Amino acid sequence: MAILVEPGKVECLYLPITNRKHTSFEIDYQVIEGGENDITFLLKSPKGQVVVQEVKRMDGNHRVRLDDEANGYGDYAFCFDNSFSVRTAKRVFFEM
Repeated sequence: MAILVEPGKVECLYLPITNRKHTSFEIDYQVIEGGENDITFLLKSPKGQVVVQEVKRMDGNHRVRLDDEANGYGDYAFCFDNSFSVRTAKRVFFEM
């Protein structure tokens, strides 16, 4: 899936993970268009803990273990932050 993150904006998506048969999940993202092809990425656990935070990166790959005490099951928020850009939208491809 790909989304467009407008300049000065933050786009967050939510992924519910409640099935106990899953022990982890993985998220990959890549900025495919816009400016210097960089974006800030944030992943929060259902407990509100910041699991991943990367500033002005072109891409990233993260595996999250659900049995980690800080993580757990529930709604995960992953956000693409383009608030540092004043003129350029960023197109971000991601998969989970």
